[in-house]
Amino acid sequence: MSRGLNLRSERGCSVWTIGVWAVLVAVGVGLAWYGFTWNGGDRRPATVQPSVAAPATSPPSPTPMPTLPPTDTLVPTFTPEPTPVPTTATPAVPNVVAGADGANVRNGPGVNFGRLGYLDPGTQAPVIGRYSDWWQIEYDGGPAWVFSGVVTAFNTDNVSQVQPPPSPTPPPPTATPVPTVPAATPTPTPPPGPPAEFRGLVPNNYWVENAPGPYGVGQKVWFNMDIVSSQ
Repeated sequence: MSRGLNLRSERGCSVWTIGVWAVLVAVGVGLAWYGFTWNGGDRRPATVQPSVAAPATSPPSPTPMPTLPPTDTLVPTFTPEPTPVPTTATPAVPNVVAGADGANVRNGPGVNFGRLGYLDPGTQAPVIGRYSDWWQIEYDGGPAWVFSGVVTAFNTDNVSQVQPPPSPTPPPPTATPVPTVPAATPTPTPPPGPPAEFRGLVPNNYWVENAPGPYGVGQKVWFNMDIVSSQ
């Protein structure tokens, strides 16, 4: 009788143990499935968060320098002495200056040469040579000649002699016109003298200046008269 009760008790324990293990296995399988589904089902790409730039920082403002109050004491400044530049002596230029009557400019040293121009009184011209009493000058871009007697020369001590151009052929002489002598103007007869009893200024004689003329029509004629006082 007691043996039969023990057999049922051992069977009940075995059934209970098997049931517990079955429940545990089922819970483990469920947990594994849930984990697999949760990790594999949600496959959305990860969202990249934008990076936030650091705010720009302005450079620090310069610190103002302290202003010193003015003082009455002046600090002497050193001024360097300028270096003297050596002066180069400028050679004096030979030249001539036309006199009070001016000077004729010719193409050779002589009055038989042609006339190129004229230097007004006080006009200066550079000298480039000399020959006898003539100076060779630079005139209108070329050489020319002036007579030394009508100009004043300056700084011409070192002016060299030059060979003048050949003398031109003198032109044939021309007939000199004979001046026409005007007819002699008759000398007017002096008026008769006053009678002996006349008292006062008595014209004695007169004569015409620049006689015998000729005189133009309407031209003024000057004459001198000799007057004697009879008183």
